[in-house]
Amino acid sequence: MPLLGATTIHPPGGFPSTDHGPSATPEILSDPGRFAGFWPRCMALLLDIVLLAVSCGTGAAMTAWKLLPSILGPAALLRTLFLGLPLALCATSLVALGYFVALHAWTGQTVGKWLMGVRVLRQDGSPLGLGLSFFRCIACLVSAFPLGAGFLWIVLDAEQCCWHDRLAGTRVVFREP
Repeated sequence: MPLLGATTIHPPGGFPSTDHGPSATPEILSDPGRFAGFWPRCMALLLDIVLLAVSCGTGAAMTAWKLLPSILGPAALLRTLFLGLPLALCATSLVALGYFVALHAWTGQTVGKWLMGVRVLRQDGSPLGLGLSFFRCIACLVSAFPLGAGFLWIVLDAEQCCWHDRLAGTRVVFREP
C-alpha cells in the first residue's frame, strides 16, 4: 500500500514477471520428507561460499594488480593493510549480503541451493520477497554467533529449521520433481 500522498510510478512496459513458478502448497510443507536437512543445506552453502570467494577474490586480485605500483613503499603498504583490508572486507560482506538477499527474494534459491535442488519459501508456500529475504539473512547472525548452534539446531528440529528460519517464518524444502 503506498504511503499517504505517494504516487506509484511504473516503468515503460511494466515490471518483469514475479511468477516464481508453482508455489508449494501447504500439503507439501506439511510433508516431513520435503524439508531439506543439514547436509543438502550445508553443501548448498559451501557451493555459494566457493562461488563468492572466487568472484570476490578475482575482483580483489584485479584491484590489487591495478594498485600494485602505488603500494610498493612501506608507508603505502601499511596504509593499504589498515585501510584497504577493512574496506575489502566490507565490500565482500555487502556483495555476499546482496547475493543472498536478491536471489532468495527473486527465485527462492541461490546457485548452491539450485544445484542441491532446494529452495526457501514462507511457511504458507509463497515466495519470500525482498524484505523477508533481507530479514532472514540478518537473522543468520543469530544462528551463527553461539558457536553455530542455530545452524546445528536443524538436526533436532522436526521441520529441520535453523533458528533464522524460525525467526523469519521460512522453510527450506526440496524442489518439486
